[in-house]
Amino acid sequence: MGTEREANRCQRKRSYSERIAAKAADSFVGDAEQFDDMTMLCLEYKGMKNT
Repeated sequence: MGTEREANRCQRKRSYSERIAAKAADSFVGDAEQFDDMTMLCLEYKGMKNT
């Protein structure tokens, strides 16, 4: 699978929170050239488990 195809697949599977975070990062970077890899970690808190 090519890089572009894989990137598109990942883009479609993003949650709403991930899309908002990615959009904020893109906005912050603007037109600057990427000089390194970018890693994004999104966590979803689902509350405490009832025991």
